[in-house]
Amino acid sequence: QPLDYRMVQNGDEQAGKAWNDTLRANGIFKSPGKTYPSLILSEEDLAITQAAIDKAAQAVAYLEAGQI
Repeated sequence: QPLDYRMVQNGDEQAGKAWNDTLRANGIFKSPGKTYPSLILSEEDLAITQAAIDKAAQAVAYLEAGQI
């Protein structure tokens, strides 16, 4: 089920940390707050970002499944 802003704000801090840490570990500098894309990003930058997001989503899924 999609989450809205309020649901995310009241969400699992550990999952948020896993998300942000995994993005950073995969070359995406992200503050603990929101993420904003830039119009100056190249196709390669977007591919790197997508790969990092996929890994971060997997890390959160493992965390929620109790595998981390």
